[in-house]
Amino acid sequence: MDSEANLVAELRGVRLYGNGKITRTSTPLLPTVPAHDHSVQGVTVASKDVDLDKQKGTWMRIYLPQNPTTSLSLHHSNKLPVIVYFHGGGFCFLSAATAAFDHVCAQMAAKLGVIVVSVDYRLAPEHRLPAAFDDCFAALQWLQAQAELGCSDPAAADPWLAAHANLSCCFLMGVSSGATYLHHVGIRAIAADLGKVKIRGHIMVVPAFAGMSRTLTELKYADQEELTLKNADQCWHFALPLEADRDHPYCNPLSPQSPDIGSLDLPPTLVVIAGKDILHDRQIEYVDLLRKKGKTVQLLNYENHTHHLNFPEVDPVSSEYEVLSSFMEKCIAM
Repeated sequence: MDSEANLVAELRGVRLYGNGKITRTSTPLLPTVPAHDHSVQGVTVASKDVDLDKQKGTWMRIYLPQNPTTSLSLHHSNKLPVIVYFHGGGFCFLSAATAAFDHVCAQMAAKLGVIVVSVDYRLAPEHRLPAAFDDCFAALQWLQAQAELGCSDPAAADPWLAAHANLSCCFLMGVSSGATYLHHVGIRAIAADLGKVKIRGHIMVVPAFAGMSRTLTELKYADQEELTLKNADQCWHFALPLEADRDHPYCNPLSPQSPDIGSLDLPPTLVVIAGKDILHDRQIEYVDLLRKKGKTVQLLNYENHTHHLNFPEVDPVSSEYEVLSSFMEKCIAM
């Protein structure tokens, strides 16, 4: 019988024991919803779940706007751009079915006139990194296979993508830990041959990076209710390979062991950050790294917000969707 005596670590219902056993509460950290039709400003968005790897238990939720008519629509033909979305959750929690992520994906599909493919990846500590990197990259390979089927055997392809997706106009978007995955998957995608799938831009929202040395915002906001430094450290303890510290390349893109992005043909990157996020300084370091290496990067900084930044719906009366649409339009035009 497990006892508190050999409990090594615990965070929000996830317990790690000295013998390697992991237990997890069956109650989701946040509410979840099944795939369903959404109505967004007169646009119906249908959604459905598709298996990615049954053996691994990974899947995707696909959002298709029906006859998008908003002025923000990005399509220039009868096919729609695709956003591949990596949800957040501290590497250990939440899913593509989490209601908050389901909402924002449906909103983007309708307001931008795009198809959204939201990836449900394996979680730590049951599956430590790079498991989630592999799952997110597998989603790109699945899109590649869909593009090939669309040419060779359309009847075997996913009907939504075959009829409506422009896979030569794909964007990667990640939130918090999902933005961390984006960094690594984006690098992997450059070295791979994804055929007709072309990644036109990266959209990173409050990316979660870390390091062994402390930054000023980590110390200043260490006890912030939305994300404490202790909880952030614990998430990394659960997510990183055993015996790895926070200077591991999976965690710290400025680590000497991290790949040099200078020679990589990275697409333009939009980085959205919050001024009162404990990870703010890490995110600024990442933006500075991209600029130092000559990469195209656009920074959007919400000075008075914390890590739980609801982009692209931070402020109901502001223009986040216009900013996102403009960024994507520029990427498509390049």
